[in-house]
Amino acid sequence: MKALDRLIIKAKKKCGVDRLEVGFISPSEKHQGKWVARGDIWNGVPGNGVRSIMYGEYDSVEEAEKALVNGR
Repeated sequence: MKALDRLIIKAKKKCGVDRLEVGFISPSEKHQGKWVARGDIWNGVPGNGVRSIMYGEYDSVEEAEKALVNGR
């Protein structure tokens, strides 16, 4: 088991671990009264960049916030 743990630690150091860095909630440009949730994901490795994920459109800011917090 220790060998497996060491391998996991090495992989995390090399590849990083994806995590939500910044979340944005903004009014939808397509549908009036809807809100768009977007999250920027980074793996923790300097120089690897950030990818953005659109979580979808929601009827309220609260629903969009829940989507960011829950990762959906």
